[in-house]
Amino acid sequence: MNAPAILHESLQALAACLIMFTVALIVAIFLEAIAEWWEERRRARIARIEAELDQASAELSQAVFSLAKELASDRDRALGDMDQIAEIVSPRPRTR
Repeated sequence: MNAPAILHESLQALAACLIMFTVALIVAIFLEAIAEWWEERRRARIARIEAELDQASAELSQAVFSLAKELASDRDRALGDMDQIAEIVSPRPRTR
C-alpha cells in the first residue's frame, strides 16, 4: 500500500467515527428531550391527581361537618323530647 491509499483509508475511518459520534450525540440529545418530556408529563399527572385529592378531601370535610351539624341538631331535639317525656311521666307532688 502506498501513502495516499493509507491516508485515504485513515480519513475514511475518521469520517466514519465522526459520523457515528454525531449520530450517537443526536440520539443522546433526542433521548434527553424525551426524558424531560416524560418527566414533565409525570409531574403534570401528579399535580392533577393532587388537585383531585385536595378537592375530594374538601368535599369530604364539608360532608363530615354537615353530618356533625345534623347529628348535633338531632341530639338537641332528642334531649328536648326526653325532657318533655320526663316531665309527663314523672310523678307530681300532691297538693292537699
